[in-house]
Amino acid sequence: MDVDTMWAIIGSTAGVASVVATIAVAAVDRRSSRRRSDRASRAAETSTAQSQIADPIDARAIPRQLPPPMRKIVGREPEIATLNSHIAEPARAGYIFVLSGVAGVGKTALATDWAHRISDRFPDGQIYLDLKGFGEDVQPLDPSGALGRLLRLLRIPAEHIPADKDERASLYRRVLAERRILVVLDNAHDAAQIRPLLPGAPASVTIITGRDPLHSLVIHDGAVPVILDVLDESDSLELLYSRIGRVAEDFESADAVDLVRHTGGLPLALAIVAARIQSHTGASITELAGEVRRERSGLDLLDLGEAETSFRAVVSPSYRALSGETARLFRLFGVSSCFDLSWQTAANLLGTDKSGSHAALQELGRHSLVQERAPGRFRSHDLVRAYAAELASAGQSHQDDDSMRRLRDYYLRSGLLADHKLNPPRKQISPAGPQAASWISQPADYGAAREWFEAEHDNIVAILNQCQVFGLHDMVWQLAWTLVTFYDRQGRWHEQVDTQRLALASAEALGSIEARAVVHRLLGQAYGWLGRHPEAVDHCEKALTLYQSLNDLNGCARTHYTLGWAFGERRNDYSTALIHAQCALEIYTALGDSAWQARTLNSVGWYQAQLSMYREALLTCDKAIDVFRRLPDPDRHGEADTLDSLGYVYHQLGDHDRARQLYEDALHLWRLQGNSYYEADTLHHLGDTLLAGEDHRRASESWRRALDILERIGHPESGMLREKLRSVS
Repeated sequence: MDVDTMWAIIGSTAGVASVVATIAVAAVDRRSSRRRSDRASRAAETSTAQSQIADPIDARAIPRQLPPPMRKIVGREPEIATLNSHIAEPARAGYIFVLSGVAGVGKTALATDWAHRISDRFPDGQIYLDLKGFGEDVQPLDPSGALGRLLRLLRIPAEHIPADKDERASLYRRVLAERRILVVLDNAHDAAQIRPLLPGAPASVTIITGRDPLHSLVIHDGAVPVILDVLDESDSLELLYSRIGRVAEDFESADAVDLVRHTGGLPLALAIVAARIQSHTGASITELAGEVRRERSGLDLLDLGEAETSFRAVVSPSYRALSGETARLFRLFGVSSCFDLSWQTAANLLGTDKSGSHAALQELGRHSLVQERAPGRFRSHDLVRAYAAELASAGQSHQDDDSMRRLRDYYLRSGLLADHKLNPPRKQISPAGPQAASWISQPADYGAAREWFEAEHDNIVAILNQCQVFGLHDMVWQLAWTLVTFYDRQGRWHEQVDTQRLALASAEALGSIEARAVVHRLLGQAYGWLGRHPEAVDHCEKALTLYQSLNDLNGCARTHYTLGWAFGERRNDYSTALIHAQCALEIYTALGDSAWQARTLNSVGWYQAQLSMYREALLTCDKAIDVFRRLPDPDRHGEADTLDSLGYVYHQLGDHDRARQLYEDALHLWRLQGNSYYEADTLHHLGDTLLAGEDHRRASESWRRALDILERIGHPESGMLREKLRSVS
């Protein structure tokens, strides 16, 4: 539009409106053009940024973030071999390794050492990040913050790191997708912290350390678990020597072993002890070790005044991370004297149900304050348990006393039930006091009862000793009573003497005639098995006098039975033994006790056989077998013992085939029950019969199997068997 035309239009109102409209349209066109230009410019910038992020930011900048390796790694050859075996073949989606264990066991040291060993396999770099999962007054890194740090370590400029966690994780995986990088994620808190940090690249390897075993990563992400245990004594000594800079010959073994045992093989504790030794100068190693032992005890020895050099400071974050009830269980574990926990013991300590105790144990396991050493059995390092005991001592309450009452009552009542399964004819005792336990184990059969005692034995003895210290004398002698059958079947008579001595002191403190009678008889039985005849007879005679004062016929019969065995088997005075066995038989017959009548018939028959009364012995033992097989509750122990007696009688009568069959029947029953000593005794007799039948090879085999058992339990009859084996070799 030229100027003349424009002025011509302006000359009218309509013309003015037309000009204004035309100018407005032109302005809109200009603004639209500028917006299109701005959008194109921003798109170009975004395209450039995305192009920069899609490729490695700086391929020449290779991260080398590993901290220096430890000076010496000791005793981790099996773990290193496991790690190496997994990276021998290419992975489809990258390898993830989870190194877990108790605080101070050396997880970071092993991860760093192994990372340096394999670093040449990762030309695109090695990244290390401390996730601060467990630290003194430090919060764990949140996943988003951890991803930000990892991206910066990978040379991603801060302006290109997204704010959103998921976008950061996506970028992290894209950057690593085509690179061969080793990632060490140290001191992880839990799986939720770790999972966004997993690269998923086939050429990468991720090593994770933490107190939590991170089972979900193992299950869902294919992580390889490597659980670190404490060092054995030999490796502990080697680590200590390497730390103090002296050769083993310069370090007196008694001092070194004492220090190593105090640490329980925990590498951190060994390092602290070594530092204490090194801080002393101008004295011999013996003097230094003695000074360390005298100066402090318990956990004080393992405290150099700094968070990183104090065992308490290192383990305390795990404790502080526990929920309330689990923290309480940890403290109670420390003062319970138990070496390990099952769900039943945990439930009794907490006064909770099965699911509650399971949850608490699993939480303790996630923080490596306990380890599941066997299915359903959770054990703690001695130093960790000492720490728990310190915490408990600082805040004990009446509620804790209730917990300990429940625990003691659990072991007593469960022990009584388990003993009855092992030895049905044994007259039971009534537990002292009303039931306190919230849960009681009830073994279904003989095998379950034996397994319960095997699992709980050390705990029972520990509780028994604790009761002795606290003056709980009823519990002492009754807990000792529950162990007798288990000890007898395993040939553990030294342990029976030890526990019954404690029981006798408690029975005397109680002034209970019944308790004293029972304990004297059981001590007589144990001393008899150990070949200490005068002590065996002395205790049995004291028991008999006490039972007579109580007019306890059952107790008198049981003591006559034990005296017969003490005179016969331990003194070879079979005439006196037969008199005592016949006295016991008369009483049991009068009482109508068929189970013990059968056992005593076997004893009478055995002593008759030792006095060459073979026909009488055969009739007596046959009668015993008949009674055993008519009992409502089978007595496999008594039946097997009688089959052994019959085998002996037939051997003496010259019927070696019949004797061999009877011995093999007895062995079958002994093995079903897991009765070690009695199995060895019958194997010994079977060897004699096989030799009499001129089968030297099988006789030697039978004796050797018996010898293996006797040597394992430390029985004095092993010398006799060695002589027999030499005679046929």
